[in-house]
Amino acid sequence: MATIIDVAKLANVSVSTVSRCMNNSGYVSDETVKKVKEAAEKLNYIPNIGMRLLKSNYSRIIALFIPTLNNSFFVELATFIDRECVERDYKLIVCNIDGNINKEASYLDMIARMKVDGVIIATGTSISLRLSNIPIVILDRYSNSNENALFVNTDNLSGAIQATKHLIENGCKNIAFVQSIYQNYSQLTRLKGFNQVVKEHRINSAIMVYDEKSELENMDFSNFDGIFAWNDDSAIQLMFSLLKKGYRIPEDIQIVGFDDLPLSSLVYPQLTTIHQDLNELSKKTIGLLIDKIENKVVENNRVVLPAKLIVRNTTRRKDE
Repeated sequence: MATIIDVAKLANVSVSTVSRCMNNSGYVSDETVKKVKEAAEKLNYIPNIGMRLLKSNYSRIIALFIPTLNNSFFVELATFIDRECVERDYKLIVCNIDGNINKEASYLDMIARMKVDGVIIATGTSISLRLSNIPIVILDRYSNSNENALFVNTDNLSGAIQATKHLIENGCKNIAFVQSIYQNYSQLTRLKGFNQVVKEHRINSAIMVYDEKSELENMDFSNFDGIFAWNDDSAIQLMFSLLKKGYRIPEDIQIVGFDDLPLSSLVYPQLTTIHQDLNELSKKTIGLLIDKIENKVVENNRVVLPAKLIVRNTTRRKDE
């Protein structure tokens, strides 16, 4: 494996010059930078990140903590955040907790040793309390336990209100809210919006709770003509289950999801859902975090992005 000394010899420069080029520190002429980069590429030289971190407190590495990879939302979210990190010349480490506190502890130890510049937390756990000395953005969750954290999320309350009103406006009289047993800020806020609307309109309603996704197939919706599922994953699984049982969608039962994942417009019938702009969510998150990393003034520590109803084919049109 090539070393920094090999690169210096091939480029006919000093080792310190190669180091300055690799770390963007100190003045080096464009011609010399070009020679060093060409030599590094020719030798397939990979800089020693560990050594760089020993010499600097600035790693250009960001860690993203997510609760699971079994939810398509978090896969999409990680993809958008990674793309934004690349645009800003940062590297992203994805830490999938998967409900395992030992994994969480292991990741926390790892990022402490790596001296990551900042952390994005989308787990809803108390991780932020153990990271008091590092810039943090809490994403798609909310907590008042860390005064130094920044927050970015979609307006879950508004989205839930839009979804529930849409079902009522399209004739639903008995509506079920379907949620996971594993509660989080987003889900609870969407439930709050749902309850607010059904109470105002005096609509019969119920809360249906599942543990494993397989339980969705056994839920009985014979007394309902509308379903608001807390996310697209559960909405799509419910839709397939109901179709197999002989339900017509939306004629017999109407369904609205939340997230507007790519799959929502690819399934048949296409899913009516609440759109979260993951591209903008990622831009705001990375922008805020880097501002904090670079000690810039952050005027607003909480950013809430609008939610938008996307009407497709699992609900009726008002004129039908």
